[in-house]
Amino acid sequence: MVDTGMLGAEPIDSDALLLEQVRRGSANAFEHLFERHYPAVYRTLFGLLGTREAAEDVAQETFLALYNTPPRLEPGVALVAWLCRVALNRGRNTLRGERRSLARAERLGVPAPQDGPEELIARGEDRQQVRAALASLPEKQTSLLLLRHAGLSYAEVAQQE
Repeated sequence: MVDTGMLGAEPIDSDALLLEQVRRGSANAFEHLFERHYPAVYRTLFGLLGTREAAEDVAQETFLALYNTPPRLEPGVALVAWLCRVALNRGRNTLRGERRSLARAERLGVPAPQDGPEELIARGEDRQQVRAALASLPEKQTSLLLLRHAGLSYAEVAQQE
């Protein structure tokens, strides 16, 4: 269990202290950070990728990066902002890879995979309109909107500028 007492002005369970514990190999500290920040990372990725499976996969990759190479953040930089930035970069890489794969299959004359009933139900008209609107924006604006929608504060989103 993580001590929630105070050490100076910083709570013992602050991201900075938990991150330091992760650097020293604490699985408990990593689990605490995962539980705290997974929802925001997942929402960001779902907004970008549009499917639960893809968002979960890239979120896992993002947290694996945190576990394997915990960042050394500047004071005042929120860990959730770093995680969402890593997630967006990985998500964009996933989308680029999917586009390349579809283009390669098209060049080879392989028919595109057909969506099953679950995928068809999951796609709604509103979702398509939102994605079209996001696609029409510059990449930076799209990222900032997705970060804000994921629950980051305006100050945390501003750190991404």
